[in-house]
Amino acid sequence: ISIGEAMQIAKEFVGAQRVISVAHAPDTSGALPAYGVTVQTPDVQLNVEVTRRGGKGLLMAPETAAFFMVKSIEECTAAALDFLQSRGFATMETPYCQVYDGLCVLTCVYVQNGVLIWPDRVLVQVRMDTAEVVGLEARSYWKNHIPRRLQSPLLTEAEACASLSDE
Repeated sequence: ISIGEAMQIAKEFVGAQRVISVAHAPDTSGALPAYGVTVQTPDVQLNVEVTRRGGKGLLMAPETAAFFMVKSIEECTAAALDFLQSRGFATMETPYCQVYDGLCVLTCVYVQNGVLIWPDRVLVQVRMDTAEVVGLEARSYWKNHIPRRLQSPLLTEAEACASLSDE
């Protein structure tokens, strides 16, 4: 994609209604080369990376982070999952979260047939004052996400538990 397309994708990725301006920022190289885009919202600047190939949202990070803790973890989790779904990410679950500086940081993991596919994970940062997504790290997801053919387990859960020591 071109830098112009990357800037438009970054604007839509953040949420066009939130965006005041976008500007080209330093690009990144490596396994997933990406354009850098700075997105200014009314109260926080977001640094966004959009992959050169495919135009995928790879990274979004707030320039500053110190928000009031008004929203619950449940509200932030719902906002993160809604954000991911609306941006084309597959079905996710959130097995883990941390809270610091008014950010709810969620580890979101792809789920296929009830199985958590850990390499296909996305970290999402949600403001706890507004429940807006301001951070995302999807490098692992985009490097690993493919449909998988999962095999049936050799043991049932009860059989596995029966083989464990009482200690």
